[in-house]
Parts: sequence; C-alpha cells; structure tokens
Amino acid sequence: MSRIALSWGLALALMVAGGAVAQGALRAPQALSGIPEAAGASIANRAGAETTGASTVSPSNGEPKALAGMLGAQNAARVRLGLPELTWSAELAARAGETVKIIATPQTCSKTGVIRGGETAGAAVYWSAGLRMFSGGNSQQEISSSFVVSEWLGASADYDKVTGQCERTGACQSFARLANPVARTVGCAKAVCDGQAQVWACHYGQ
Repeated sequence: MSRIALSWGLALALMVAGGAVAQGALRAPQALSGIPEAAGASIANRAGAETTGASTVSPSNGEPKALAGMLGAQNAARVRLGLPELTWSAELAARAGETVKIIATPQTCSKTGVIRGGETAGAAVYWSAGLRMFSGGNSQQEISSSFVVSEWLGASADYDKVTGQCERTGACQSFARLANPVARTVGCAKAVCDGQAQVWACHYGQ
C-alpha cells in the first residue's frame, strides 16, 4: 500500500513539474514577442528625437534656424508638382522680414489683414491665431514649416493651371506663388503679433 502511495506521489510530483515547465514554455514566446516591439518603439523615438534635434541646427542652405525645413518643404511640394527646386535667397528673406513687420501690427494682424497684406506685398503668407490659455492671455502655437506649406498646398483646388489664376482669394494666392514655374529663389520670415498670433511670409524670385 505504501509503495502504491509512493508511486502516486512521485507521479503527481512529475505532473506538477511538467506543468510548470509547460507553462514556462508558453510564457516564453509571449515575453520574447514583446522585445521586438519595444525595440522598434525605442528606434522610432530615437528617430523622432534626431529629427527634432536637426531643426535646431543651422542649415547649410542659408535659411535661419527658426525657419528650418521651409526650403525643403517647398522643394518637396514643387517636385511633386513637376517644378524645378528653389534655392534660398538672403535678399528675399530680408524682404520677407520687412513684409512680416508691416503685416504683424495690431491693426493688420488678423487672417483677413494678413491675406490682404500678402496681396499688396506679392508674398505667400500664412497666419495663425494665438492659443487662449485657461490662466489668461495667449501662447504661440507650435507650427512647423512643413505645416505652413501643407496649408498652402491645401488651397490648390482653387488654382487654375491654364490661366495661372485663383478662382477665390485666400490661401490660393500663396499656393500660386509657391507653384510659380518661373520661380527659382525664395526667402521667408516670420513674426509674432500682439496676442501671440504668428505671421509667415515668403517672397520668390527668378
């Protein structure tokens, strides 16, 4: 009787041990499957950090740090449109600086005022309002150069390629200047208005 009990006890011990090994074998793939995902996320985060950090480095193409990526974003858009790429012009950038100074006044720093100012100056322009804070006052929006260019591209539906004219006023005029086939150079600037609104402007040359 004691031998039978001992045999059953040994068998039971082996079953428990085997179950633990089986469970460990089942858990092992789950743990391993999480490693590539975590590694991938780490790589993506590093890539994002490198991209963000690159915007703080003064580009070799001449554009200022505050406008890093503006030339690249416009050239990427022009390549998609089948147009030649642009080069940065310090002279046009200085002209754009004067344009935003004129537009970014309390009297003109509104979306309508900036569009009108862009028409007068012959510049591609973009305006964004300041963000209202719960504590009172406003703060600047985080806006990238590529976002500004994407806003101009969004107005391409109002542009008539045959006539080179816009069907409606607004951002289409800025797109028309960006998509000007004879343009070869560009210079841009931005300014902050009272109330933390932003004004961007680009001038183009041949």
